[in-house]
Amino acid sequence: MSEKIKAVPSSGNVFADLGLKDAEERLAKAELAIRMAYLYGFSTDQLIRFLTALGQDVEIVVRDRPRRRRNAKGSLTVRAA
Repeated sequence: MSEKIKAVPSSGNVFADLGLKDAEERLAKAELAIRMAYLYGFSTDQLIRFLTALGQDVEIVVRDRPRRRRNAKGSLTVRAA
C-alpha cells in the first residue's frame, strides 16, 4: 500500500518550511552563495577551498550508479551535514 503525501505550497523560504532556526539568515546565505557562484564564476575547486579555509570538511564520494538505472546518466548530490 502506498502512502499519500500531502503537498503544501512553499512560503518561499525552504528553511522556514522545514522549521529550521534562523530561517531568514539561512536563506540570505544561500542566495548570497548562489549569486557569488553565478556572478563571479567560482570553480568547484575554488568553492571547496573556501569551505575548507572556513573549517568545513568536504567529502566527495564516487560510486557506481544503481543497476536499476541502467540507461541513466550518473547523478550529483550535495548534502550539508
